[in-house]
Amino acid sequence: MSLSKSIDDREYTKFKECNGETAVNTTICQESGETLNVTSNPAAIPKIYNLSAPVADTEVSQVLSANVKQLLIKVRGNAKMQIAFVSTESGTKFMTVPNGSVLSLEDLKLSSTTLYLQTNKASQIIEILEWT
Repeated sequence: MSLSKSIDDREYTKFKECNGETAVNTTICQESGETLNVTSNPAAIPKIYNLSAPVADTEVSQVLSANVKQLLIKVRGNAKMQIAFVSTESGTKFMTVPNGSVLSLEDLKLSSTTLYLQTNKASQIIEILEWT
């Protein structure tokens, strides 16, 4: 994109329609002088889940929306969390999120995904923030 274009022209070409969504169009200038056009669909629609984990060391699940692009997951209280993507594996094959930590997953392309989680203490709330 030429710098001689007006600001209005540059802003107009920055955003475009892509599969029914607004996408960001970026031009990257490589060292060779060639340009590469990249289009990305940023995560735009947030959704919050407050998942109850009433019993310690007992798996609970949350079905996510279609086309999740980003996730933040944490325990509201004072507990460690275990997370898995297969039912019954949150106690055997899991990722641990330590007490007070946030699990952040970006650049995702999830569809038909269910999270399986458990905490090491009873009466906890697991907070999940997703963007589609």
